[in-house]
Amino acid sequence: METRQCSAEKGKTAASGNDRRKRMLISCALALLLAWLFYSSPLALLVIPIYLGLGPYLRKRREQRRYGIFLREFQDYLKLLVAALRNGYSAENAFRLAEKELGKITPADSPLLTAAQKLSARIRLQMPLEEGLVEMARELGYEEAVNLADLMAFARRLGGDYSRFLERSARSIASRIELKEEMAANLAAKEYEQRVMSVMPLAVLLYVRLTAGAYLEPLYRPPLGTVMMSLCLGLYLGMFLLGERIIYRVMQV
Repeated sequence: METRQCSAEKGKTAASGNDRRKRMLISCALALLLAWLFYSSPLALLVIPIYLGLGPYLRKRREQRRYGIFLREFQDYLKLLVAALRNGYSAENAFRLAEKELGKITPADSPLLTAAQKLSARIRLQMPLEEGLVEMARELGYEEAVNLADLMAFARRLGGDYSRFLERSARSIASRIELKEEMAANLAAKEYEQRVMSVMPLAVLLYVRLTAGAYLEPLYRPPLGTVMMSLCLGLYLGMFLLGERIIYRVMQV
């Protein structure tokens, strides 16, 4: 198991590094495209920091997608726990069994699976289950994991029915996932429209630049042309951020 966890960690780190490099290359390519379209000058490389300023918003969107994946995986994890507890397993063995079954239905680089594997390792080392769940919640950083740790600590203190508590938690998360998926389906068309509307101005400008570049030459002459194109770029980025912010806020509800 230790070897398996180390391999998963290395794979996760490598994948994360590849994703960062890929995002950096795409970001630089898009920034260079914006620089060429709006300024047609080597000094336009100064636009790269402006584009990279979009990073926090894009990271929020990526985190939102990760959270949706986590919720679905966490729901499966809870169902596996409930099934093990109903079959008479102790709480510790139920978590270990759920981790093994979770590994069959989730990707190897799943943060939840990694945290579940660490929890199983701690249980084998005789760490109290409540402490292991607190560590798991800290590593995942999601409210649902914290609630699970609190739930199990409360149920154990009272000698309660674990399966009943977990079933209730699973139903609550399932309802939340269904609501989010329904909202995502309703927003999909609007999100697609926002993406198209974001690309259209660049596509039109690129087409004119390639087919009738002489008409745009006055817009690249400093200082007036530079000021005008800077205003256009600022307006474009502002509208893009506004659209992203609206979608992000609605999906958070």
